[in-house]
Amino acid sequence: MLHVVRDHATLAQVLVLPILQLLVLSNAATFEIRDIPTYVVDFDRTTTSRGLVDRFVASGNFRIVERSASLDRANDELLRGRVTLLVTIPHDFESSLVREGTAPVQLAVNAEKGSAAGIVQSYAVRILSAYSAEIGKTLRPATANVRATIGDQPPVRGSARIEVSCAAATTRR
Repeated sequence: MLHVVRDHATLAQVLVLPILQLLVLSNAATFEIRDIPTYVVDFDRTTTSRGLVDRFVASGNFRIVERSASLDRANDELLRGRVTLLVTIPHDFESSLVREGTAPVQLAVNAEKGSAAGIVQSYAVRILSAYSAEIGKTLRPATANVRATIGDQPPVRGSARIEVSCAAATTRR
């Protein structure tokens, strides 16, 4: 303590450097992830499925690396670590939303970095939920055609729901 009080340079280092580091590094430390490499397998190829992919791109968090109809090729890219998220839109996606009021979408996330995978998954689910609410206003299926598939929730008139199934993939090296 006596040395710190006698030497003004040491006193400055003890007081000023931690405050300076706090100011500089607080802006650098963030959990926001941008430019996530994403592979899209769109078996439906309708305006609704393209609209879903456009929402991913418009969010600013996802970058579509490739689109194809080959699930094997997409899985290879995911397992090699070239993409972080694989979005699979099944056949009859749009017609299922119109007829039944619900349609599945599969998300496969590369889980090598666990916390990043959780953040990527939450970004994707948030986009799917927002898109589901958006198209629910335009599709307006009848109450008799809407099937409640999650628990005992009753059907709601005029809402479409996108069901998400998530899978984690880890690579072996």
